[in-house]
Amino acid sequence: MFSTKVNSLYTKLTMTEKKIADYLIINGADVGGMTSYDLAERLGIGQATVVRFSKKLGYRMFGEMIDDAKNSVGESTSEIIESDTPSDILDKLEKRTCDIIQSIRQSNDAECFARAAKLIDGARSIVCYGYTTSNLFASYLCELLIEIGKGALCESNAILTKRRVFQLDSERDVVIIVSKSGEKSESVGIAEYAKSRGIPVIAISNAGKSPLVEIADVHIKVLEISDRSVPSASMGTNVGVIYAAEVLAACVFQCNQKVYRRQYGNNIVAAFSERK
Repeated sequence: MFSTKVNSLYTKLTMTEKKIADYLIINGADVGGMTSYDLAERLGIGQATVVRFSKKLGYRMFGEMIDDAKNSVGESTSEIIESDTPSDILDKLEKRTCDIIQSIRQSNDAECFARAAKLIDGARSIVCYGYTTSNLFASYLCELLIEIGKGALCESNAILTKRRVFQLDSERDVVIIVSKSGEKSESVGIAEYAKSRGIPVIAISNAGKSPLVEIADVHIKVLEISDRSVPSASMGTNVGVIYAAEVLAACVFQCNQKVYRRQYGNNIVAAFSERK
């Protein structure tokens, strides 16, 4: 899981942070019990830098990162190679999926989802947006919210989305933006526009700093694998975004189960009647 997190953020790490990451990956077998002071001394850098690096990767405590780096040693690679059979691919993607979900669980505290859910629960209207592929995940989250009775909608066009945002009430509504990189100008532009109108923004985005994250009121962290030299490098990473969306929708449902359960039942009855 340590290497999964590092791969997700590597291009956004500073030179000093890359030095820390490279050291831990190469020397993982020998870091057991190492303190932040020990690692800082070994690398000739500040102790505070080492601690900030562990938090940047989503670890609550430095010791968690060290344990994770140590346990990652000797793990079989999840890279799909030419000789892999379908059974090998199943095993590797299962392992990668579990690592990604565990990483997202570790990177997000419950309070983050609770704050986002509270904003959505209190909203009359919710606008979801994602650029290109991310729009698929934004649409998926939108459908989850509609199922429990929320007034959610998702547009694939940035101009149409801004028109929808224009109609929102700053006191009651919210915008959700899915962008794994957090850097797409279309997504950042919508976030900026929403904030200019006083509308809260929830970002589902990579753990590192980005223009979108700087704007957002709530940031739910997911993984973005930047290495696309071969297709298999990023296969399976999208499961993390789906997991985050489903957790968020479930937390909204938990805000007022009685009401949402009734609305969900009414939606099912209505859908069945339309099919008949």
